Amino acid sequence: MKTNKAVWISGALSSGELSNKLGIRSKYYGHDWEEPTHIVPKKPKKVSQDMQRQSRGEILQREDFPEACYVFDPERFNKTKDFFFLGGFAAVKGKLAEVLASVNLGTGGLTRVPVFEADKQTELPGPFYALTLAAREGTFCAAESVDLRSIFSMEQHGKELWRQFADGDDRIAVTPKALEDGPDLWVDPKLRSTLFLSETLIKAIRQAHIKEGYLRLSRCKVVH
Repeated sequence: MKTNKAVWISGALSSGELSNKLGIRSKYYGHDWEEPTHIVPKKPKKVSQDMQRQSRGEILQREDFPEACYVFDPERFNKTKDFFFLGGFAAVKGKLAEVLASVNLGTGGLTRVPVFEADKQTELPGPFYALTLAAREGTFCAAESVDLRSIFSMEQHGKELWRQFADGDDRIAVTPKALEDGPDLWVDPKLRSTLFLSETLIKAIRQAHIKEGYLRLSRCKVVH
């Protein structure tokens, strides 16, 4: 049963503005606290792998996300949007987190991560959540999309992966499957660093009066 009339994409996953110099550092399970610096430290191998797993829509466990974070530059951290990054992982807070908690995330979900002041003991009120994203294959249609660059091809690599540079509506195409009942927020494994949003989620974001400019939203073209 088709439940949506439109599908949208967000470029928030690839936005440097949302991840650059946030004034926050992390502690991962089995590792020490990162140093308080805006220079991004090298991540442990497993952490880097889990960051990639998040972007592909794989199911993550609590220990795959940062154990905790701390703010060493409050002035910078106070400027973060409701979609931001905790230790390299896509995360949400505020009204956007409330909206996501109210919709269908499918196999995705919200994992609370404690964030402390610089003393690493005084917890900030938050709450702050790392995202587990649902994956839906067959919703992205590369053949009918524009502003794409091929990363992997079936001919050379045995799999298909694209990066999109769309700036405007009707540049990225989706199949009718994207209109069917399912999670309201998802990724398609064939399109890197791109969130898909249902009409239900877009309406909820707008009803909550969330400023959506930083989410870099564009409406998709539905092909049949």
